[in-house]
Amino acid sequence: MWISPRHSALVCAFLLALFGIGGVLPGSTRDDVKVLFALGNIEPLAHYLLSATSIFFLALACSRVLLAALSIACMGMLIEIVQFWVPGRSSTWVDLGLDVAGVLTGVCIVYIYQYFEHGHYG
Repeated sequence: MWISPRHSALVCAFLLALFGIGGVLPGSTRDDVKVLFALGNIEPLAHYLLSATSIFFLALACSRVLLAALSIACMGMLIEIVQFWVPGRSSTWVDLGLDVAGVLTGVCIVYIYQYFEHGHYG
C-alpha cells in the first residue's frame, strides 16, 4: 500500500477537525481567519476539497469506501444544520451540494487509487 492506514487515519483526523472547526466558527472569527491567512473567498473550494480529501483518506484508513462516503456526507449535512445556530453563518444548499460533489469525487479517486495500487492497468 502506497499510503499506510495509520498515516491515512492521521491525515483524515486533521482534515475532519479542520472541516468541523471551520464549519462552526462564528462569522466574524471566520472572516478574521480568512484575512490572517489571505484566503479570500475560499468557502466553495474548501467545501469541495475537504470533502474529497477526507473521503479519500478515511476510505484508505478504514477500507470501507461507501461507509466513509456516507460518514463524510452526513458530517457535511450536520455542519450545515449546526450553522443555523452559529452567529454570522448561514446554511445553503450550494454548500451541501459542494460537499456531496466532493464526496463523489473522493470516491472516484479512491477507486482509481486502488486500481493502480493493485496493478490492474496492464
